[in-house]
Amino acid sequence: MPNHLTGIIDRSEGDFVILKISGDQELYWPKKSIDFSYADGDTVNIYLTKDEAAPAESGDEAKNILRQIFQPNV
Repeated sequence: MPNHLTGIIDRSEGDFVILKISGDQELYWPKKSIDFSYADGDTVNIYLTKDEAAPAESGDEAKNILRQIFQPNV
């Protein structure tokens, strides 16, 4: 199973770029964490990897991170 998703940059809203991913889901990605130029309609790959060097985070911290990504009003 691949360790990435493919998405399309749909639009920008405030501090976020909205990516359309499979199942017509929207992923709100912070603009400040994108280090390349982009435009609406660009295809991007989204990778998920585990940071083995980082200390274990609490469940609350993980929930806060996910809430920030999937809910732009946080």
